[in-house]
Amino acid sequence: MKEKDAVDDLVDLLRVKKNLILQGAPGTGKTYAVPEIVTRLCGLTKPGDDRETIMRAYHELKTAKRAVFTTFHPTLDYEHFVEGWQPKPPKEGDPDENEEVEGESGEAFILQDGIFKDIALRAADGVASGRQKLISPEGTNVFFPEGTNVWKVSLEGSGPNELRTDCLANNRIRIGLWWNEAHTVDEVRKLIKERCTGSRPLNAFCNKMKKGDVVVSCYSATHTDAVGIVEGDAEFLPGEDYRGYPLCRKVKWLWKGDPVAIADYMENYSFTLSTVYSITKRFTTNRVLEFMKNRGLLQGKTVEYPPFVLVIDEINRGNISKIFGELITLLEPDKRKRKGVDEGESCRLAYSNDEEFSVPPNLFVIGTMNTADRSIGMLDYALRRRFVFHTLTPKVLEANFARDAFLKVGRLFVEDPEATSPKAERDTLSEEFDPLDVWPGHSYFITKEMPIQQRWRYEIRPLLMEYVRDGVLKPKALEKIRDMDKEFAL
Repeated sequence: MKEKDAVDDLVDLLRVKKNLILQGAPGTGKTYAVPEIVTRLCGLTKPGDDRETIMRAYHELKTAKRAVFTTFHPTLDYEHFVEGWQPKPPKEGDPDENEEVEGESGEAFILQDGIFKDIALRAADGVASGRQKLISPEGTNVFFPEGTNVWKVSLEGSGPNELRTDCLANNRIRIGLWWNEAHTVDEVRKLIKERCTGSRPLNAFCNKMKKGDVVVSCYSATHTDAVGIVEGDAEFLPGEDYRGYPLCRKVKWLWKGDPVAIADYMENYSFTLSTVYSITKRFTTNRVLEFMKNRGLLQGKTVEYPPFVLVIDEINRGNISKIFGELITLLEPDKRKRKGVDEGESCRLAYSNDEEFSVPPNLFVIGTMNTADRSIGMLDYALRRRFVFHTLTPKVLEANFARDAFLKVGRLFVEDPEATSPKAERDTLSEEFDPLDVWPGHSYFITKEMPIQQRWRYEIRPLLMEYVRDGVLKPKALEKIRDMDKEFAL
């Protein structure tokens, strides 16, 4: 077993504090360090793993949307980070049936979840990914992979009726054609393309719904009498009296019985009149599992809440108070709250203020901050109290590294670049600056893909000259910079 290293120490700290900022001068490897911290936190890598293994695991987490990377900038605001009204993009054909709507909508704007709210909601619901297992009444194990959608389906109407009895008895769902003429699925697709009456639910039923998705039978606005998994494509019922509902899909009912209130699982949301539409955002697969557990149909663990990570590069380049808004308080570790748990805090957001929002304990935030960037403001005290800070410092690397150049440049900032706690070189560094805030890091001196002469000309020297102009380095440093010009044959 590998011994714990510095990354493990950071991961342990992050598990307790939830929010971490990696700070340091340019080139100290802040962004480079993020994938290893994230994958170690999520249990996908261990001490000693090579970079290829780390990046492959990091890519897997980003693909699964358990890790999200974003960059702050001066124009970013609350509306893009938390939530806000955004212009509704034009779409060809029918609107997206993944929107929970009633009837056709001509609205020009939609309330859009921002980067933070989106990952917070997904973290609160966890990830299915084959970890949660249902056992149906017949004893068959059922898995909900990531990307499984949940659909509300009305079987003729509310309450008892012949169609409902037929569907529950024969393991299927059925919908009508809304007075349109069609006798094959291809003819139905033509109706959808022509946007005839009822094309939205037809599109959802035939095109959007897929095998493996979950269907919830709507018994009333607040109750369901059956939940199942789609097992077949859309088809017409063969050789029988359609009674106005000829379109059919095979369904394996996981549960059916006396009507049960479902509003508590959907934040008091009530079903609308639309025949078929997605309720995935409200009745997530984890909530389906919770519902099933309460019906006595769950085998194994109920819900697992793996880590989700939001990475914010250049976090100090944004207007923190403007971007985070009321979430400043909810970021604190002791304010984190799991849905349905009394501990912790929640609040009403600025736009969707009809429901409480909380930050789950399995959402972690990692920021990076360039301490040399004084063209923008530092973090305000409110956010500073909610993060722990770890400073990355320049260091000598073993392979593909211009060590002599690193030491010469380093001596503009510190007396001994290889010392454990180097002292500032005040002959060339302004008294106003801490060397660890501005000393160019080791990544500037890596020669694997670019020789040191090119790095000096296009990266290191321009940065040093910028420091001289800004008063970070004293004019006396110019002489040493010119000596290095000669050394590197420039």
